[in-house]
Amino acid sequence: MSKFNTRSARPAATSPVFSETTPSGLTHEGAAGYARDVQSELFLLAVSNMVGEHTFYENADNRDTRYAELVREAAVNYPDWTARFLRWLRHEANMRTASLVGAAEFVKARLDHGESCESVTNRSVIFSVLRRADEPGEMLAYWAEMYSRAFPMPVKRGVADAILRLGTEFNYVKWDSEGRGYRFADLLNLTHPGDRKGSAQHIRGDLQHSLFDYIVKKRYQSGLPVPETLPLLTRRQALLDLPVDERHTALDDPSRLRAAGMTWESLAGWLQGPMDAAAWEAIIPSMGLMALVRNLRNFDNSGVSDDVAAQVANRIADPEQVTGAKLFPMQFLSAYRSAPSLRWAWALEQAITHSLANVPRLEGNTLVLIDTSGSMADRFSKDGSLARWDAAAVFGLALGSRCANADVVSFSGGSWSAHSQGLRPTRGRVAAEGRRPLGVRRVLPQRRNRHRRRSAHTFPRP
Repeated sequence: MSKFNTRSARPAATSPVFSETTPSGLTHEGAAGYARDVQSELFLLAVSNMVGEHTFYENADNRDTRYAELVREAAVNYPDWTARFLRWLRHEANMRTASLVGAAEFVKARLDHGESCESVTNRSVIFSVLRRADEPGEMLAYWAEMYSRAFPMPVKRGVADAILRLGTEFNYVKWDSEGRGYRFADLLNLTHPGDRKGSAQHIRGDLQHSLFDYIVKKRYQSGLPVPETLPLLTRRQALLDLPVDERHTALDDPSRLRAAGMTWESLAGWLQGPMDAAAWEAIIPSMGLMALVRNLRNFDNSGVSDDVAAQVANRIADPEQVTGAKLFPMQFLSAYRSAPSLRWAWALEQAITHSLANVPRLEGNTLVLIDTSGSMADRFSKDGSLARWDAAAVFGLALGSRCANADVVSFSGGSWSAHSQGLRPTRGRVAAEGRRPLGVRRVLPQRRNRHRRRSAHTFPRP
């Protein structure tokens, strides 16, 4: 009788994540624990590591320490892989702080291991994770807090390369403020971008040279006039010189605000008054998609007109803008829950669908498990409104909708009446009826018996 060649024979499952075949420890709950190799453990932690955030089973300090130790071990044993991974973590996975911390710990481990300060790899890893103009300051602040202000050469040169790429008038006015420990002038004084022989990048023309010179001098000369060679700063200074009681008249010309690099955050302080409908309507054309999604409640509370709201909704529902902004589905769910009116519902429903373009398509049969147990009831982040199971459910359903055939199952246990439950994504009709815009709709009843399981619902490719 055949033991292997049967109708139920299936090939062994494969995964890029490697775990030991026999357990060597115990989980927090006392079950058998299977250790993973360093690269697998680092990957799984990094893609979910909201630095400084507590989780149900691990406090923030322990979690951050474990992450740093994994990066350092991988940096020494697998430097090329780790360098590529950290770049992917910032560019494709959009994990900003985790990649920044990872790059710093990568350099620290390599230097402690005896690698030369002249290593191009260390410098390029620092440069690769600094994409936004506030991140060079974040990098130096993290290093100073962890390892002192004696910044090693790879860190300074990597930061200098990033400053040359990110050093624009707009970035300066947007990200430089008195509330930051390391301001743009400090970064320039500490790293001297473009001055070193063999620098990976050079100052981009007279405008950037004039900007850097002005930033450094202004730190020590508060009344220094803006050079005429800096057009954006010149226009911005003209707005700042307006008397406070005349500033509201500038809202009649939104292009003037945009040309001066005015953002919605700076507009409120400049007006020295509440952000009413006129203020929002003047700055909305200059706002990015993420800023729009975050301020839907403010738009409603201030009484923004239906015409302007329709323009905002069209941008939120635009597939190119959604995929370009690389927002996650759960960010649109959070916006839907916080917005008091339903005039955004359909646009947010469309945005969730468009955001799935960033989720890879999977062929064949896929099982997606969503943890909805008690450990997932905490908030996703300390300053957010979504619970962890909100994010898990939305992402699980999003992933399932991108599969050729998927079983999407939620599971929980213990005091939560353990059950396995099939789920499927809901469509636009749900949002139109004033309910959750990609909420979880039960398609199978709960099972009170914790030892029994019901099969999940299978749904085809949309």
